[in-house]
Amino acid sequence: MKVAITVWGSRISPVFDSSHMLLVAEIENFTIIDRKQITFNPEPPSRLFELLAEMDIDVLICGAVSRAPACLIESVGVKLIPFIAGDAEEILGSYAKKASVLPDYFMPGCGVKPCGEKKPRHCDRNRTGQRVKRNASPDDRCRGNE
Repeated sequence: MKVAITVWGSRISPVFDSSHMLLVAEIENFTIIDRKQITFNPEPPSRLFELLAEMDIDVLICGAVSRAPACLIESVGVKLIPFIAGDAEEILGSYAKKASVLPDYFMPGCGVKPCGEKKPRHCDRNRTGQRVKRNASPDDRCRGNE
């Protein structure tokens, strides 16, 4: 499995749309067997989506991401785990061991809108990044405490 993480220094880039660096890792049997950093130009945004597809990236872990790029990322077959914050290597190690991201790494608010408003499509996910139904229980939601 190949995992890409948008990075800013040693941390996950807080805003996907302005990221210029990817940490790309290959994971086998819960172990990171290879990693490299790749610089990319986010303009035009379609170039990143092409790059993800060319590199056969399975999972993209990133910070805040707007709806349009989130939909495009998923349209090229990449599993998106957005609204993550923290040390990139620590999160990568955690993901390699568990194939999920610990809730401690979710950004405050996780892109959730106040009750009664429609939630963004890319936040209808549980702690492992899998989609959940809009009427799922609070424990199944991305923050776990809505």
